[in-house]
Amino acid sequence: MKTYTKEQALNRAAALCSRTEKCSFDIQKKLIQWGIEETDANEIIDRLIVEKFLDDERFVRYYVKDKMTFNGWGKQKIWFHLQQKRMPQSTFETVWEEMDKESYNEKLISLLQKKQKSLKTDDPWEIKQKLMRYAAGRGFQIDEIYRALDAVEDDDEELGAL
Repeated sequence: MKTYTKEQALNRAAALCSRTEKCSFDIQKKLIQWGIEETDANEIIDRLIVEKFLDDERFVRYYVKDKMTFNGWGKQKIWFHLQQKRMPQSTFETVWEEMDKESYNEKLISLLQKKQKSLKTDDPWEIKQKLMRYAAGRGFQIDEIYRALDAVEDDDEELGAL
């Protein structure tokens, strides 16, 4: 792999951050791959932060929104992936508190309804267990899953009454 000078690496990293939202951990990994010393990499990251190319809180905000909206992930799975990117829990908690909880719950209910339609069993207990495992695998917490399952069951009862 080609190695870059400090200035070339700064320009490439800035271009990378301009195209997509990145976190400082991802950029540091890239800089190391490009053959930049760790002290120089830290200087480059500091400069990118000062010049607003890099902002970990902004990254967390977009990451949470995207993973919830497009991937259908729950809080636990999102937090797990952010931990892998070395994001501080305080930043995640701040962003999570600002998030629209109603759309989060609606997303979970929608996922459960869609999954329920694909199940090949009529046993209500088995359906509930499969839906719980599915939602837990997507990173939703147990109390959230129970509330959503109650909402899904209420919708099913209303449909059955029609």
